[in-house]
Amino acid sequence: ECFELSSNFVTITRSAVDGGNISLENGDFSIDICVNDGNPDVLTFVNTTSSPEAYVFIVTDENDIILNANDTGVFDFESAGSGICRVWGLSASGNLTIPSGANLTEINLSSFCFELSENFVTINRKEVNGGEVSFEDGSDFAFACVNDGVPDPFTVVTTATIGFTFNYTYVITDDQNNIIAFNDLGLIDFEGAGVGRCRIWGLSFTGVVTAQVGENAAEVPLTSDCYALSSNFITIERSDVNGGGVGLSNGG
Repeated sequence: ECFELSSNFVTITRSAVDGGNISLENGDFSIDICVNDGNPDVLTFVNTTSSPEAYVFIVTDENDIILNANDTGVFDFESAGSGICRVWGLSASGNLTIPSGANLTEINLSSFCFELSENFVTINRKEVNGGEVSFEDGSDFAFACVNDGVPDPFTVVTTATIGFTFNYTYVITDDQNNIIAFNDLGLIDFEGAGVGRCRIWGLSFTGVVTAQVGENAAEVPLTSDCYALSSNFITIERSDVNGGGVGLSNGG
């Protein structure tokens, strides 16, 4: 019999968000990296979302405070400093609201639907800093008169903050970077070293020193974990003098 539709209709837009799981490209959920060693620390993250909605990767500290975010899943942590951070996934529709400094778990991350990943990836950032080395007066070159019976001590200092998150030692090499000795104190006496030219480097590291005397510092791993050499070296020019003995031609 009689019927009539309404003069309008109501539209329902259905969004299906899915945070899924995230991991590193190799499937791992945690990783240790060495930051501030001069080498890029680029990590790529992937997700298992089934949603066609936008997907964003969010970096937080271990208290879930937002530090960074992007939709590529690629981050370089080289200059991040030491500490622990987390990387989350976010599936969302509407306008994203991801302000740095806010707590990830305490704000609306989108103006519409959103869902965080079921897990996060943990990044353990170990910091090393080789700094610069010099003598106490700021110079980086000196002569040493060896084998003259007079001690030839030199005090070396570094701009690195020793003992903060890493250990520090000084590496003495020849001018071809072959290791001659290690010195933890920075007070080095060259009196018995003989003639030649040597270099003093600073070495910031975690773990333990594994390089051996005689190995080339530029060709072998120097420690069991993270390390960074100083950005410069000190040069020591060692000269040998020998007064010998004098006598007359007849031996007198």
